[in-house]
Amino acid sequence: MRVYLSLDPRFSGKVCGLCGNFDGLADNDFTARSGQIESAAVSFANSWRTRETCPMTADPNSPCTASPEREYWATYACEILRSSAFDECHSVVGVDSYYGDCIWDSCGCTRGGDCECLCTAVSAYVRACNEKGIHIRWRSETVCRKS
Repeated sequence: MRVYLSLDPRFSGKVCGLCGNFDGLADNDFTARSGQIESAAVSFANSWRTRETCPMTADPNSPCTASPEREYWATYACEILRSSAFDECHSVVGVDSYYGDCIWDSCGCTRGGDCECLCTAVSAYVRACNEKGIHIRWRSETVCRKS
């Protein structure tokens, strides 16, 4: 349910597209095909369509609005990111955007797969912590089972 892309450093500043230009500056990652920096993800993504026949994308509707019965569960389940299990990482990697993404993703799992969506979202935060040298043991028999 996730993809990680990594490039050799020799490609720094030599690529462009939906993954940015790999120059280490996040503020220009939404550079459209035209060279203009877009302020919104949707207009940025639409600028990289490869064919005029490809449909334009639109701002997505919140899955929690579409499935309000899921929001309580998602909010409760994603609280693990704010728990003491992750305290060591909280001062190094901000948790708020990951928490919001976790709720969004977990609300969107309306056809089974609750655990897959939740665990993938939590794993994204854990990966960011790992990249900063903080290793957290968070899986248990009741939360995203250890394998």
